[in-house]
Amino acid sequence: MECDGNKVVNNIIYGPGKNRYRYCKHIAKQRVPGLPNDLLQKGKHFILIQNPLNILSSFEKVVPPSFLELGLGDLVSIYSELCALGKPPPVIDAADLQQNPEDTLRGLCKDLDIPFQDAMLRWEAGPKPIDGLWAPWWYKSVHNSTHFASPRKYPRPFPFSFYDLLEQSLPFYNLLKRNVRQTSSLLRSPLPVPDLPVPVNAKLLAWVGDEIVPRESARVSVFDSVVQGGDAVWEGLRIFN
Repeated sequence: MECDGNKVVNNIIYGPGKNRYRYCKHIAKQRVPGLPNDLLQKGKHFILIQNPLNILSSFEKVVPPSFLELGLGDLVSIYSELCALGKPPPVIDAADLQQNPEDTLRGLCKDLDIPFQDAMLRWEAGPKPIDGLWAPWWYKSVHNSTHFASPRKYPRPFPFSFYDLLEQSLPFYNLLKRNVRQTSSLLRSPLPVPDLPVPVNAKLLAWVGDEIVPRESARVSVFDSVVQGGDAVWEGLRIFN
């Protein structure tokens, strides 16, 4: 197995060959320092994310989870670098991919300017020669599948011991999720996005609680007294003398 990152990039990813399209899966936390800039400047990139709430409980079955293992910080860094190069990558959420795989993949193919194929939606069960060394630990469910599974009706029980890690990871996930391209009407809000009288206000920052957040993240907690006790609801009686 070739271990020189530069040779892999130049000879395998961008080297000569018969295939017009080459799909390369990269794990953000395993990004090798010192690779040529061509890796970001050439080709077309997209980022797949998943809510850490759905990752952590299953992650523990293979390796103790940590912020570095989840790789969300590295994903944000890669996304920022691509944006700085003028190549903001499409971002897709695993939940959207499960809920509506065809529309999500069609939208992704459109963004990448590659043809959509029905074969993207189904596959033969069992291991593949390209699985890699980690397949016995990570790919058991994939080997038993032939298509995208429907989302769980109810979430898995979440281990309380991972709460701090979840709290640490969610801001990075939410930052990337704001850039998800929603292609299906099933994934969009039924209400139209209102026009702002002053368009520049779309980039306002708001002080909520003890932090400054972007406009779309400015929300009131469900545990706030406004929600729990209706403190913001007032009743007025009109009285004539």
